[in-house]
Amino acid sequence: MDSVNKVRRMVFIVFLCLGFMAYAVATTQGVSQPASAKTKAQLKQEEKARKAQALKAKREAAAKAKREAAAKAKRDAIEEAKAKLKEQIAQLNLPEDTTPRLTVKQIRISGNTLISTDVLLENMPLIYNVSGKPLDQAESNYLYDFRTLHDIILQPGQPREVSTRTIQGFTQYILSVYQARNYAGIYVYVPAEALKDGKELQDEILAIEVLEATVTDVTVKSYDPNQNEVEKGYLRSSAVQKWSPIKAGQVANKKELDDFVNLLNLNPDRYVSAVVTKGADPKSLAVEYDIYEADPWHYFLQIDNSGTRDRQWMPRVGLINTNLLGFDDTFTAIYQAPPESDWDKNYSLYGSYDFPLLGPRLRFNLYGGYSQFDINPESGIVDFIGNGDFYGGILRYNLLQTNGWFFDIKGSLEHVRSKVTPSLFPGILGTDVKFWLWGWGLNLRRSDDMSNTSFGFDRVESMGGGSSGAEFGTARTNAKSDFSVYTASATHSQYLDTDKIDRLSSTFRWIGSNERLVPAKMTTFGGMYSVRGYDEYEVVADGGVLASAQYEFDLVKYDEFKEKARAGSEQTQAKTGKPFLRKLAPLAFFDYGRAKIRRPLATEKAYTEMFSAGVGTIVELGNNFSGGVYYGYPLRATADTRKGKGRLNISLIMRW
Repeated sequence: MDSVNKVRRMVFIVFLCLGFMAYAVATTQGVSQPASAKTKAQLKQEEKARKAQALKAKREAAAKAKREAAAKAKRDAIEEAKAKLKEQIAQLNLPEDTTPRLTVKQIRISGNTLISTDVLLENMPLIYNVSGKPLDQAESNYLYDFRTLHDIILQPGQPREVSTRTIQGFTQYILSVYQARNYAGIYVYVPAEALKDGKELQDEILAIEVLEATVTDVTVKSYDPNQNEVEKGYLRSSAVQKWSPIKAGQVANKKELDDFVNLLNLNPDRYVSAVVTKGADPKSLAVEYDIYEADPWHYFLQIDNSGTRDRQWMPRVGLINTNLLGFDDTFTAIYQAPPESDWDKNYSLYGSYDFPLLGPRLRFNLYGGYSQFDINPESGIVDFIGNGDFYGGILRYNLLQTNGWFFDIKGSLEHVRSKVTPSLFPGILGTDVKFWLWGWGLNLRRSDDMSNTSFGFDRVESMGGGSSGAEFGTARTNAKSDFSVYTASATHSQYLDTDKIDRLSSTFRWIGSNERLVPAKMTTFGGMYSVRGYDEYEVVADGGVLASAQYEFDLVKYDEFKEKARAGSEQTQAKTGKPFLRKLAPLAFFDYGRAKIRRPLATEKAYTEMFSAGVGTIVELGNNFSGGVYYGYPLRATADTRKGKGRLNISLIMRW
């Protein structure tokens, strides 16, 4: 019995052990498996974090090394610059600085949002020179020693003595960096709170505050020529405000403002000034455009003896409006016809409209002309009745302004038609040539009270859509429909004294072409506006050179100068009005022309040269009349003009 019980107890113990073992296995499989999976995820995340931390540390170390290398390079550069300038600095006439000194450990610049601190300081010199002269020629009061400032910037934390004069020069230098980038309304100063008891710096930190004043208001005021304010001017105030480069809420750019005002002042009936004042808000600015305008309507009547014989003494009537619709647009119309003929049978008409696109920097000029003429030759029985017209546009962009110079680029497109119908055999001898031209050009010019200078280059080239090559050949023998014309020009006029008594002027023009041209694009040589002393349109060529030099002596200005000299330097004339005789200027001139014909025929000369010298007089009476008389003396004979056979040219203009 006992043995049976023992066996039962042993079996029970075995099953109990097996149960515990099964439970343990089940517990291990059910709990330890997720724990194992979680540990792997954690390990993966931790590994990722370690790599990120290592990468960050590596980047920080690289950045630190880069900063240290840059700082070292800068220190080395400064030391090298000091070494190079050591002898020069020793020879400089540096000022004796006796101004109070402050202890500085660190320099801190704030408020500079437009230019970073690194950029402000990257080109700071060891010796700051504000004289505008070379360093070795500058006077001592224009020099500031920045060597200590460089040491503080490169190795902050060590106390160094800096004079208040040096700090003043430092603020001037920071301001100059802003000014070099054309910013306006910038103030650089040491704030009062940076000083403790007015004698030492807080925490020995040199605090530099930069105030970048924004514009709060942009306004426009208009005035008449007598400086009386008017409610509404000729130029729309809305256009000026729209085009203005200065906008509310922005820091003003002085260069952009000056360029804008200069473009508006190209109009001869307008003067614009930009007045900068304190704004309505604290630490702000206000900009006001003051516009002084004269009446933009102008009319003129001109008569002279230039041009072909049928056009000489033919009056020209014109009108010009320099601000037609109120947004700096200019309209011009000119009509020419002989008074004894019907106005619609023998005349020419020209018109142009020049207006800004998106502002005065970009302008577009639309133009066109028409000519209807009837030529009666001095010999022969054939009358030529013809007409011609042209129209096109020029897009001009002011690319750059500097020191009063304007640099423009332009592109053009033009259509030309020239039709001639003789009374004899019109079907054979008549011509009708049409062609398109596209072109581009450059112009550099400068004008002030004492001088005017201009340089230009233009190139035009024919394009499709015109007459055939045969029609071009009929208009002129061997003329080509595919051609290019180049023009380079230069003009300069200069008063030789401040009283504007003596004046010297010169012009130069070179015209070249790659082919024989039809008459509509050829250049005329000889006459009042070409080479004075020779017959008008004596030579018509494919290109060549035209040059002129002229000297004037104004007797009216000379008389005024003598009166001022007699009155004494401290007393000036108190005349209430201008004299009726405004100008009486005898002159002398020299003209030159060299005409070139490409691939000349047997009856043509490849080159024709013209020289002439002469005298004349320019007269101005009151506000309305001006005239010129010129007598040219040919110095070289041509086919139609013998040497010494002079010619008188007269031009009279009435303006209103």
